[in-house]
Amino acid sequence: MGLETPSFGERVPPTEEVNKSKEGLGAEKNRQIAEYLMSGNHDGLLRIISQEQDKETACAVIVKSMVDFNKGGRAKSINGLLTTALNNVKEYGNSLKELILYTWKNNLRGERFWKNPYKNEILFVDDDGELISFQGELGTNTQGNNKYMDYIRTLGRYEVLTGPNARRIFDGGHKNSPLYRPIKGPEMKK
Repeated sequence: MGLETPSFGERVPPTEEVNKSKEGLGAEKNRQIAEYLMSGNHDGLLRIISQEQDKETACAVIVKSMVDFNKGGRAKSINGLLTTALNNVKEYGNSLKELILYTWKNNLRGERFWKNPYKNEILFVDDDGELISFQGELGTNTQGNNKYMDYIRTLGRYEVLTGPNARRIFDGGHKNSPLYRPIKGPEMKK
């Protein structure tokens, strides 16, 4: 990796700042996330995820920061994020999918699913990679390597919130239903 010459008018950071390893998304973005959490600016948090190239790191910093910098508790921050994203699914649907998948993949011994704040349903991503809100039942493994890990025990009716099937309702549990369309992804317990 060679040296890069800054363009005219660009701020040149001090040598110690250049040599310091960056955590998360870098000091400036991390500070911005903390400010957004403290002020309840959920639009700003969702925009960071949508604009960031490394979406997994963006989600990791935001989820971790919810514990460190939010006002009113983690649940209030999550509900604020969900409400903001669901109120504008066209703009924030992809950011919400990234957050949901990050949480599902990385919270192996805790809350892996987020509830739709408008309905008594669970938000997840279907086999097509689209955001869904589903009725169903969660279970918790009690044995083996996956002990305490939540999983989807039953899948009932669900609404697709993004993509070509947006606003369509399917039934994931009853084979005789004309709306039958199961989800077969890695989350479904066989």
